[in-house]
Amino acid sequence: MSRILLVLAVFAAAAVAVLPSLASGAATTRRCAAADLSAKTFPTAGSGAGTIEFGVRLRNTSGSACFMKGFAGLGLRNASELKMRGFAAFDTSKTAKRVALSSGAFAHFRVRYSDVPSTGDANPCPTSSYLLVTPPNRRVPLEVRARVAPCSKGRMLVTPVAKGKG
Repeated sequence: MSRILLVLAVFAAAAVAVLPSLASGAATTRRCAAADLSAKTFPTAGSGAGTIEFGVRLRNTSGSACFMKGFAGLGLRNASELKMRGFAAFDTSKTAKRVALSSGAFAHFRVRYSDVPSTGDANPCPTSSYLLVTPPNRRVPLEVRARVAPCSKGRMLVTPVAKGKG
């Protein structure tokens, strides 16, 4: 009889551990891909002398929930769609959290870069026509029309993706 109670106790403990993740959709939600999202830049109040900051808003345009965790990748293209110097550096002073997005929901992150030329930079630094935004842990980017001119060899500091419009 005690063996049956032990087995029942193990099953009960397993059920208690699994139920919260099922209720939140964690067990069935997939990672957001570029095809699930639309992207748009927005102004922030973070720009100052020598530093430009803007936000990128991601919207789940698919018909199902998805999630992201981590940092978006960035790239730049000119008006002829040719690749330009530009890359994402991750702001690891901020902690990445899992961001679940139901259909129509938003996430965002911020981008900061220097607009002051340094050694090896052109003066002024080249300006892009397009920003390439790659969702965290993915490889295919979204293309957003944006004029971005990062100096410091194209370095753009990126915060982790966070829930909401920013």
